Amino acid sequence: MSPKKVIKSDVDKYDKITPREHVLLRPDTYIGDIEPTTEDMWIFSEDENIMKKKKIKYTPGFLKIFDETLVNARDASVNDNTCDTIKIEYNIEESFISIFNNGDIGIPVEEHPVHKTMVPSMIFGELLTSSNYNDTEERTTGGRNGLGSKVSNIFSKKFIIEIDDAKRGKRFQQIWKDNMSIAETPKITKLPNKLKSSVKVTFFPDLERFGIDNLNNDHFNLFYKRAFDIAGTTTNKLKIYFNEKKIDTTTFKSYIELYYPAINEIYYDTHERWTVGILYNQEIGGDQISFVNGINTYKGGTHCNHVIDNIIKVLINDYIKKKDKDIKITPSILKENLIFFINSTIINPAFASQTKDTLTTKIDKFGSKYEPSPTFLKKVAKCGIVEHMIELAKFKESSSLKKTDGKKQVKISGIPKLEDANKAGSKESNKCTLILTEGDSAKATAMAGLSVIGRDNFGIFPLKGKLLNVREATASQLLNNEEIKNLKIILGLKQNEDYSNDDKFNSLRYGHILLLTDSDVDGSHIKGLFINMIHSMWPSLIKRVDFIQSLNTPIIKATKGKDIISFYNLTDYDNWKETPESNNYKIKYYKGLGTSTSQEAKEYFTDIQEKLIKYYCENINKIKNIADNNENNDDNNNDINEAEENSDKENFDEENKNDDIKNKIYIPIHDDDDAIRLAFEKSRSDDRKKWLMSYDKNKIINYEQKTVPYFDFIHCDLIHFSNEDLIRSIPSVIDGLKPSQRKILYGSFLRGLDKDEVKVAQLAGFVSDRAAYHHGEMSLNGAIIGMAQNFTGSNNINILKPIGQFGTKLRGGKDYASARYIWTMFDDLTTTIYNPIDNPILDHQFEDGNQIEPEYYAPIIPMILVNGAEGIGTGFSTKIPPYNPLQIIQNIRNIINDKDFEYMDPWWQGFNGTVAKINDYNYEIYGLWNINNDKLTITELPIGEWTSNYKELLEKLLEDNQPIKNKPNEKNKKMQKKNNSFLGYKDNNTDTDVYFELMFEEDYLETAKDIDKTFHLCKKYSITNMHLYSPEGIIKKYNTIEEIMRDFYRVRLKCYEKRKKHQLDILEFQLKLISFKVKFILMIIKKQIDINNKKKSEIEDLLENNDFPKLGKSNDDSKVSYDYLLSMPLYNLSNEKIEDLKKQQNDKETDYKELKSKTEFTIWNEELDILEQKYTKWYNKKLENTNPTTKKIKKSKKN
Repeated sequence: MSPKKVIKSDVDKYDKITPREHVLLRPDTYIGDIEPTTEDMWIFSEDENIMKKKKIKYTPGFLKIFDETLVNARDASVNDNTCDTIKIEYNIEESFISIFNNGDIGIPVEEHPVHKTMVPSMIFGELLTSSNYNDTEERTTGGRNGLGSKVSNIFSKKFIIEIDDAKRGKRFQQIWKDNMSIAETPKITKLPNKLKSSVKVTFFPDLERFGIDNLNNDHFNLFYKRAFDIAGTTTNKLKIYFNEKKIDTTTFKSYIELYYPAINEIYYDTHERWTVGILYNQEIGGDQISFVNGINTYKGGTHCNHVIDNIIKVLINDYIKKKDKDIKITPSILKENLIFFINSTIINPAFASQTKDTLTTKIDKFGSKYEPSPTFLKKVAKCGIVEHMIELAKFKESSSLKKTDGKKQVKISGIPKLEDANKAGSKESNKCTLILTEGDSAKATAMAGLSVIGRDNFGIFPLKGKLLNVREATASQLLNNEEIKNLKIILGLKQNEDYSNDDKFNSLRYGHILLLTDSDVDGSHIKGLFINMIHSMWPSLIKRVDFIQSLNTPIIKATKGKDIISFYNLTDYDNWKETPESNNYKIKYYKGLGTSTSQEAKEYFTDIQEKLIKYYCENINKIKNIADNNENNDDNNNDINEAEENSDKENFDEENKNDDIKNKIYIPIHDDDDAIRLAFEKSRSDDRKKWLMSYDKNKIINYEQKTVPYFDFIHCDLIHFSNEDLIRSIPSVIDGLKPSQRKILYGSFLRGLDKDEVKVAQLAGFVSDRAAYHHGEMSLNGAIIGMAQNFTGSNNINILKPIGQFGTKLRGGKDYASARYIWTMFDDLTTTIYNPIDNPILDHQFEDGNQIEPEYYAPIIPMILVNGAEGIGTGFSTKIPPYNPLQIIQNIRNIINDKDFEYMDPWWQGFNGTVAKINDYNYEIYGLWNINNDKLTITELPIGEWTSNYKELLEKLLEDNQPIKNKPNEKNKKMQKKNNSFLGYKDNNTDTDVYFELMFEEDYLETAKDIDKTFHLCKKYSITNMHLYSPEGIIKKYNTIEEIMRDFYRVRLKCYEKRKKHQLDILEFQLKLISFKVKFILMIIKKQIDINNKKKSEIEDLLENNDFPKLGKSNDDSKVSYDYLLSMPLYNLSNEKIEDLKKQQNDKETDYKELKSKTEFTIWNEELDILEQKYTKWYNKKLENTNPTTKKIKKSKKN
């Protein structure tokens, strides 16, 4: 890392760098991301002779510099019909790549008449040189911006060009080194007569800049596939070789056939500049593979939209509508069942970025237009897609969601808690506003407001909580969701209706929605979910400027006398409280609208029209009129905060792709439609990662402007929820705690839980008050209980002690008693791990002028590895297994003593099963069972398979009389054969021990295979999703346990340094205090000073003259005085007290010398020794109480 530049003045902050330096400094601008990422990518399988998708770890920027050079060679074949050969060499052993092409035109080996530089040197060694700058000239090549191979040069340690110019009879060679910083003198020699013109580029990529060690097989596969791309999308006279092997693919048709050779027929349509292929398949549709001038536009672009929209439009209007004119079908549903292959030639193409993955050229600039041929469309229409779409649409519209449609009527009944507007459903319904509140307490606020605005035009309906994310919901979910059904009835909404027309719009029962939510980030989330619902199901309503509105209410009020300052977001408040005058105000935090008084509620609604925030769409034309309900999507991932709607962690694999997000910056498209989709579409999970990595807390909506674009709402309001959700869900690598847990630990120290026990409910109230917890105490109760649970599969070391029923392995801890009936305090090891003597050196946070919990605690071992962690937030999730505390202690010692890290397997206290390592990142967790004749005795279940749940599974097996499998479906019906072998079971389980006896028919167990899988006795566990907040406070993906431990180590070591200094400062102060007390007493006794009958000022002068310093109550107390001397009681003026003080002085000096002589490493090792002894005793005692037969542990050998 380069040293930080010291800014000496306002002028120094401005700097100038060369274009080459800018490319290296900001690579994402020129070649895309330079961090390795893992994605499912198409590659060519030589064994099967097909293209197949495979999970590939690659660096996009590295792929780009290869592509730039390859596309240059491809462009030569377009510009020069004598160019018929491209040769690519990918040399793993010597770490270089070379690309050769022939052709008579080639590159001239002569000096440029204007720039006085050899042309090859300009083309390959000087940025912004190109033959493509004449935009009046029609080009069908891939180059455009004068970067091309120069970026390959800049990102190479060595770059060589070899130009043969047959026209001039010259051979040119030049070498650049060190990222194009060194240009060697060109070598120009005579070209032998028989040789033809050619260009060869060889580069040794600077692999370190791309986060890779060597040229590897993953990049080989991608580059090899790109060779096939060029072969399949360019003239069939072009011969392409890769590592001397000729690629046989010579047409786009033969190229397409490499993708799905064994699936349905592919239909082709060929025009002069367009070749299109379509494959119909319900299971794998919804994809596109496209090219522009040989460039793989894997994210699509305007050319894809042009082709796909033209085809879809004709299929809908000329085929589907002809069969059923009233059918309502969305283009997106058709797209989801089709795969499109597009090879296009575009004039002067423009791309979204230098990575060229998305075409942005406007259709009228293409140079040609694609119009699908009638013969082609007829073939596609006969493939079954038309019938399938009609059947699907009819099922969706007629059989399900239409049942829940609303209609315009004056009176509706049967909807609990609805306060309908008097004029709702009448001729004046378009003037009516439905106020949607966040729960019942907010409804009470709104009801108070109705006394101001009246009930004729205003209705109220309280939402139960957070709406379903309808975008990812199935038809069944929508049909069964009471909240959405009620909203449709209240508003009069009809499924898939287009409300662009005023007559249609006036058929609604209300003309406006007013979202009245709390002013915190969760309130923003509720607004976002409602906006998402309207955008997804009735997008035409999004176009109406004031259909969705909100009323801002204060989240904080600052009061000084009659002066009241209201704050509507925390950012404004945080900025204000840094000002000096903020110290004079009393602060009130409004946890919710229920905090507001009736008088305040009336104030909110006074002059309401002037206070309303009206949301609108800036890009109306980009919002489609026909809703896309995604009703065929069976995924149950229901929310931007996926954790709140779905606790099945395995549903979030998609959220964990492309996790190497360091240095990624999300640059949003300024488009309302894209913004809403970014926040709520499952497919945008990778974009959400980058979006949150670009988070800026100071980016907020200016609500003084009363109309707000949906784009601003998402990027300046909803994003704060997404960031907060992430903070709540992902723990810190340092203390292993999430914010709520950290507040609980802080409150527990304050409450003195090392000595006294307290009811869980009381502790939750105390923490809420003293640690400024602004959410419901119910969630705090759950967090406290979780920190105290100690059954196998919960905590390896519980921070809090469970006094009462805190849950068992019968139900995975869910069988805990009410928080009012159970007690807790610190467990025996807590203050050894989270040592209170560290508290003064921790960086505490402050709220409303009051100290709250620190940014992080500093346990002496990484508790994130002791207890593990799971969490799901927006864009990111985490799953880390627990490990054996003794092994963790030993590895901390190893790091302290500069010894090798010892590998650790996951470990759960009290678990009698087996943890089997598959590889460095994957494990299988086995229960424990025994087979005896026709009995299967199970005495341990895998972690996460809880006893009661397993019993329910066995009951289901007996009830259904079928094998234990996942839910049956059409594809595996053949597997669902009757199974009369399992006869029953015997249950002898306890709250701590597992014991099932399963009985089978005779001889069944002798021949049965995969008992562990069939009977759920094995679970897979991976450590590939370990996200934590790093010491720098940013989300980081950890690849190994050692990496976690070393990040923890460097922070904890600094804490020991700070603590030692702090303790030495205290001892120095105490020694100073004692020495001057002794001096003062002796001088009084010896009558060297006389303070009798003197004024205080005279005494202080006397003390000052005798070199007594003024001191505070502690070493960091700024209020100094002579009180430490003058407030001493009279009995201190005795020989006994002097002796006592001298003894204290000697003791303090001993303590000081002893502490100063110890290194931080020594202190840490000593504390690890103490913890190891206490833990061993604690664990063995626990075993005696729960499972006397389990083998006791012994202390590990110290290194």
